[in-house]
Amino acid sequence: MGKLVAAGLLCMTMAGFATGVVLAPKIEVGPELDKPHDMFSYARERTCVVFTTLSRGSGVFFHNELEDDGTWTAYVLTAEHVIHMFPDDLIVGVYDADGELHSYVAQIEYYHGDMYSPADLAILRVEGLMRAMPTAQVLHPARARDLKAGQEVWLSGFPTMGFPHITDGYIQHVGPDRWETYLRVSSQISYGNSGGPLFLPDGRLVSVGVQVHVPGGMPSWHIARCVAPDHLYVFLSDAGFDYIFD
Repeated sequence: MGKLVAAGLLCMTMAGFATGVVLAPKIEVGPELDKPHDMFSYARERTCVVFTTLSRGSGVFFHNELEDDGTWTAYVLTAEHVIHMFPDDLIVGVYDADGELHSYVAQIEYYHGDMYSPADLAILRVEGLMRAMPTAQVLHPARARDLKAGQEVWLSGFPTMGFPHITDGYIQHVGPDRWETYLRVSSQISYGNSGGPLFLPDGRLVSVGVQVHVPGGMPSWHIARCVAPDHLYVFLSDAGFDYIFD
C-alpha cells in the first residue's frame, strides 16, 4: 500500500458534479434487486459523503463482506485526492429516505499513493455494520470496451449536503486507446463532488468523477473527467477485488 504525502489540494477545489437534482424514469437495476427503482433512489442508497478534517467528497458502496462475528464490512470507492491530506480522520455518511445522515468511521483499505496518477482512486472500508449496504455492480471490463460516445450515463454525488445530486448526460469522448487517462462525460458539474459514481441507466458502475474538464485552460462546467474504465479495473484487481465485476 502506498504512502500518502500531504499536498496542498482539497477535494473542494477539484471536480464536482451536478448542482441540480434530476429524477430518472423507472429502470431495472442489477440482479440483486427485486423490483424497479428510479435512479434517484438507487443512487441515494449507494452514494455516500466522504468527510475528512477539512474537506468533503463523494464515494460509492461497491462491495460487502460478512465477517465471522456476524457483522458486515462495506467497501467504498472514492477519489484519492478526497482523502489525500487527512487519511487518518475519515467519516462516511449515508442519507436515508427521510433525509437523516448516518455517519460511520472509515479506514483506508487500498490506494496507490499518487493522486495525480491516471487512477486517482482509493478504497475505504467501514467495519462493524449490522447489515450489508446497498452496492453498485461494477461493469465488466469486456463490456466497458463497448462503451460509445453518445451513450447515456448518470452522475451522482454531493456538491452540497443533503440528498445526492444526480444529473443525466452522455459519454462525450471514448479515445481510440483504451488506456486513455479519462472518460469525458457531458453534464453540468460543480465543485465538491469528486469521487462520485458514474452509472449506466441499468445501475451498473462505470467509473467515478475526478476532475472538471479544462479545454484550452478554461474549466468547462458541462464536462466531467472520470477515471478511464480500464484504469478502474486494474486498480480494483490490484486491490484484490477482481472477482466483483458484473
